[in-house]
Parts: sequence; structure tokens; C-alpha cells
Amino acid sequence: MLKSLSGQMNKKEQLCWCLDDAASEYYTLLLENNKTASFTDIISNMNKRFGHQELPETSQVQFQTSAQGEKETLEEWSERVLTLATRAYSRYSEQLMTEQAIMRFCQGCNDTVAGTEACISKPKSMDAALDMIRWCQHTRKAVSAIQKTSKKEEESLSEKSVNSPVVLGVGSIKSSMDNRLSRIEEHIKKMMSTVTSLVQEQSVKHGTSPNSRSPNQDNRYSDYSPTGNYGRGRGNNSGDRRYTRQGYYNNECFNCHQQGHYIKDCPDLYVQETERQSVQKEPTSQQVSFDENNKDEFS
Repeated sequence: MLKSLSGQMNKKEQLCWCLDDAASEYYTLLLENNKTASFTDIISNMNKRFGHQELPETSQVQFQTSAQGEKETLEEWSERVLTLATRAYSRYSEQLMTEQAIMRFCQGCNDTVAGTEACISKPKSMDAALDMIRWCQHTRKAVSAIQKTSKKEEESLSEKSVNSPVVLGVGSIKSSMDNRLSRIEEHIKKMMSTVTSLVQEQSVKHGTSPNSRSPNQDNRYSDYSPTGNYGRGRGNNSGDRRYTRQGYYNNECFNCHQQGHYIKDCPDLYVQETERQSVQKEPTSQQVSFDENNKDEFS
């Protein structure tokens, strides 16, 4: 009995030395009201006065909505989770409290990928969960570093292949740009040949040929007029068939449609001019009838 009383007195004295400020004043007030109060009663009253005052339900809500802070380390986050779990599940078993704390630690981690991997693995302790998250972060960083280096190498190789010249033979070097231009030129030539063949097929189907068309229809760059100067033209390129479209005429005369000379050197045109000069000397009525016939010939 004496030993128990002496033990109670020693505990009270040690507690008195540990308290300060409001707790020390409250301890003095308790002893003044009840000098025979036991150490257990004093601790119980101190917990009611200065202990955690929140309801268990409120603590559980805070625990379920907690998450790791931006500047909070994994160690600090794990300690805070354990503190919140102790308050929220104080009425439950320690095993349930530990399981809930581990799940909250993994789910509230800033690194969602690592937290998900650790949560799927179902660690048995907080230390095991902490090691899993660290290992997952380390592995992902290592893999991403390898992928970045491989991508940079591929990009550098592609840039070199585009900018570097291509060796075609001994002593011959041709850039990739020249190869592209040559392919484009070949493609354009094929398209031109296809268009020319289609035009020729259409002319054959309709029973006409490019050589039988009137000068005003085909030669858009000539100033040919049947009533004025007889094809000598007033344009810069008139009378010279080299300025016409390629593939339709090859040194062909506009007047007689014969090859080997131009309209300015056509013998038939010379004969027509001579006849026209002779007709002008005749009466006006005959000249008018000749002009009408001449127009019919050129139409």
C-alpha cells in the first residue's frame, strides 16, 4: 500500500515538472480541489481538458480527404497519415487502422502512377508501401531517360539523312533535294504526255485534227485577220509559228496549211494579193462581190 502511494506521488511530481503554462495552472487547480486525486484521474482530466476534442466521424472525414502536399516528402506524408488514422480509427483494432493508413498513403500520393502500382501490390506495412513507391519512381525515371536518348538519336539521324548528300557512285554526289526535283520533273513529263495523248484521241474521235483548225481558234497569240493585211498581224509574235503551242504545228502555214514555210512566205497568199490588186481596178460592184466571196473563203 505504501509502495503504491509512493509510486503515485513520484508520478505526480514528475508530471508537475513536465507541465508549463496553462497545463501547469490546471494541474495546480486539480490538486487544490482534490489533494488525494490519483495519477490516473489527473491524466484523465488533463486529456479531457487539453486532448483531441474532435469527433471520430470528423476525424474520419479528414482522413479520407487528406492528400500529400506539394512540398511534402514521402516520409512526412506517411507520418501525417498515421497520425490521422490514429485519431480516426481509435475505437477500432490496430490492424484495421494500419490497413486504412497504407491505402490512404498510396491513394493520396502526388505520384499517381507510383501510388497506383503500390496500392495494387497491397503492401503489409507502411515501410513496404514507401519502398514500393520509391522503386516505382526510380524505374520510371530510368526508362524515360533511355527513351528520351533514343528519340534524340532518331531525330538527329533523320536530320542528317535529310541534309546530308546521297552518294550515287564513285566521285558522284547528289543531294536529296536534287533527287526530289528530278522525281517531280519526271512526274510532270508523264502528266504532259498523258494530256497530249488524250487531246489527240479526242481529236481523232471527233474527226478533226489540230492541223485543220482555223488560225484564230488555235493560235491565241496571233493577230491574224482575214480582212486586214492577210495574216501579217500586228502582234509581237504574229507570223512566227515558233510561239504557238507545242505539238499542234511544226512549221505549218496558216493560209494553206502546208509545212515548210510560214504565212508571210506563202505562195498562195502572194497570188491572192495579186488578184486582189487587179480586182480593185474593176468597178465597185464587182469588187464588193469579190470581197464577199473572199470572206466566204476565209470563214
